[in-house]
Amino acid sequence: TGEGLFWEPDRNKAYKLLDGERKGVVSSAAAEKLAMEKFQLPVPDPVVSATTATAADSKPQPTSRIMGMFRSKAVTADGKLWFYDNREWGTYDGAPLDSNGDRQGNGKMTYSSGNTYEGDFINNKYHGEKGIYRWADGDYFEGPWKDGERDGAVCIYRKADGAVEYSAYVSGQATGEGLFWEPDRNKAYKLLNGDQKGGISLAAAEKLAKEKFNLPVPKK
Repeated sequence: TGEGLFWEPDRNKAYKLLDGERKGVVSSAAAEKLAMEKFQLPVPDPVVSATTATAADSKPQPTSRIMGMFRSKAVTADGKLWFYDNREWGTYDGAPLDSNGDRQGNGKMTYSSGNTYEGDFINNKYHGEKGIYRWADGDYFEGPWKDGERDGAVCIYRKADGAVEYSAYVSGQATGEGLFWEPDRNKAYKLLNGDQKGGISLAAAEKLAKEKFNLPVPKK
C-alpha cells in the first residue's frame, strides 16, 4: 500500500511504486533519499550474476577499495582516470579537465555497466541544457540537467520497447503533467508527477504535447 521503491538488480535504475505497481523511473539520489526517509533503509547492495562478475572483472577498476568508497575519481593500474557517478565507475572522454582534475564542458562517460552519459559537465556534475543518459538495456533519457540531476521543463524518456514519456523534472523527480505513449502510439496516458493517471485520446495527447512541451507525437 502507498509509495514504494523498486531497483533493478544492478541498482543502476530505480522506479517508484504505488500500491505495488511500478509507476515511473526516479533518480538514484531520489530513490536513496526516499528509502531512508520512508523506510529508514539504505540502497540494497547490487546483485551480480556470475556472467556479469566475469565481465566486470575483465575491465579496469579503481585500485583501492577505500578510494572507491570515499572518492569520486581514481586512477587505475594502467594510469587511466575513472570517475564515480550514480554508484558506478566509468571513464571520461571530452573537454580537458580543469586544474583540479574535474570535468568541465562537453564530454562522454562510459560506465562499467554499459550505461553512458553524453552532455555537459559543470564542477564534475552533469549540468547543461541537453544531456543524454543511455542505459545498457536500451532505455534513454534526453533533456536538461542541473547539479547532476534531471532538471528541466522538457524531458524525454524513451524505453527500449519504443514507449515514450514526456515530463518536466525538478531535482531528479518528474513533476506536474506529463504524457506517455505505448510503443505503437495507438494509446496515450496522462502522467502526474511521473505516475500514470488514465488514458486520453490521441488528439488530446497531441495537443498537450504541443502546448506544454512544444513537441510533436514521438515517432515510432
